Amino acid sequence: SKDGRDLDSGSEATLLGHLEILIRIGEAIAYAHEQGVIHRDIKPGNVMVGRYGEVYLVDWGLAEELDSSGKLSPRGFTGTPAYAAPEMIQRDGYLTNKTDLYLLGSTLCEILTGEPPHKGNSIKEVFLNINKGLNLSFPSWVPTELAKICRRMLDPEPSLRYPTANEVLQTLREYIERHQSLGMLDRVRDHVIRLDQMVHDGESPDRIEDLGQTCRAMLEALRVNLPEMEEISILHNRCTILMVNRM
Repeated sequence: SKDGRDLDSGSEATLLGHLEILIRIGEAIAYAHEQGVIHRDIKPGNVMVGRYGEVYLVDWGLAEELDSSGKLSPRGFTGTPAYAAPEMIQRDGYLTNKTDLYLLGSTLCEILTGEPPHKGNSIKEVFLNINKGLNLSFPSWVPTELAKICRRMLDPEPSLRYPTANEVLQTLREYIERHQSLGMLDRVRDHVIRLDQMVHDGESPDRIEDLGQTCRAMLEALRVNLPEMEEISILHNRCTILMVNRM
C-alpha cells in the first residue's frame, strides 16, 4: 500500500532499522505462541511498515492452533517454499512454535543477503534444495555475531534452534545494544583525542571541563554495557588526567 512499505533488504533503511522491524514481528509471534497459535507464513512480503513506523505482520490466513502437546500435523504443504522450514515439507512432519522461528530466520536471512534461504527454478527444485540442507554464505559486511544468530534460527533440526520467540528477541536486542555501544565507543575515542588537543592548545578550562564530563559520562555507561573491554578504563583514566591538567 502507499501508506506502508514492505520489509525489503534493498530499501534505504539501515541494518539496525531492519532488526528493529524484525523484533516487532517477533513480538507479534511471541504473543501468538502464548495463545497456542503459529503463523506459518512469516516472510518480508507479509510485513508492512506504516507511515508512522508502526509494524504489521499480515496474512494470518494460514495460522493454526497447536494441539495440547504443542504440535500441528499439517494436511500437506502450505506456506511459501523459499522461506519454508524443512519440517513443513516432510510427509510425516509436524510443526511447532520452532517452525515460526525458522521463518523469522528466513526473513533475517533475506535482510542480510538480499535473498530467501531456499532457491530454485520450480517448487520441486526448491523442495529438493530444502531437503539438501542450507549452505549459507553471508556478504563480508555482515557481522559474524549476526550471521551466527541467523544460522541458529535456520538450523534444520528444530531442537537446535532458539527455544522460544522471546529468546530470539532477547538475543537480537542484546546484539543491537552492543552494536550501539561500540558506536558510542568510537565517538568517545574521538572526544578524548579532541580533549587532548584542547589541553595542548590551552583552550578554556570550562570548555575542557564540559567535554571531559561528557566523555566520563559516556564511559561510565560503556563500563556497564561492555564490561570486558579494558580500553574503556584506559580512556577513562586518560580523560581524568587531561581534566586535572586543564589549568
